[in-house]
Amino acid sequence: LMAAGARANQAENAAAAETAYRAALGVQERALGAEDPALASTLALVALQLSNQGRYPAAEAALDRADTLARRRGAEDIAAPRLAHYRALHQLNLGKNGDALASLDGAASGYARMLPPSVLLARPAPRRDDALGGSDLLAGPQTRSALLGLIE
Repeated sequence: LMAAGARANQAENAAAAETAYRAALGVQERALGAEDPALASTLALVALQLSNQGRYPAAEAALDRADTLARRRGAEDIAAPRLAHYRALHQLNLGKNGDALASLDGAASGYARMLPPSVLLARPAPRRDDALGGSDLLAGPQTRSALLGLIE
C-alpha cells in the first residue's frame, strides 16, 4: 500500500496516493494502535496528499496529529525532520513561502544531525567506487532517509 501511494504521488495523482496511504494507515492503526508514534510518517503522507488536493484544514489536522505522535516516546529519530519537511510542502501549497522556508531550514537541520559529518563535508572521493568515503556510513535506513530528505 505504501508503494502504491508512492507511485501515485510520483504520478502526481494526489487522490490515489491519499487512498493508498489511508489504507496503509488503517492497517498500521489496527496492528499498532491509533496512538503509536510509528504512524506519524504515514499520517504526514496522508496530510501532504490532502494539501495537494487543496483540502487544507484536513491536511492541517492530520499534520497536527502526526506532530503529536512524532513527539511521543519511541518515535523514530527521522519523524521530526520528516514532519517539518512535509509541513513546509503544505505551507508552500498555502502560499506561505516564508513559513515554508523556515520549516525547510528546521527539517534540513534535523536531517543533517542524523548524518555522519563526513557525508556533509564536500571532499574528493578517496576511491572511485566509494564516493562518500565509507560504504558503512549510510548503512541504516534512517540515515539514508535523512540524506534523501536533506537532498530534497
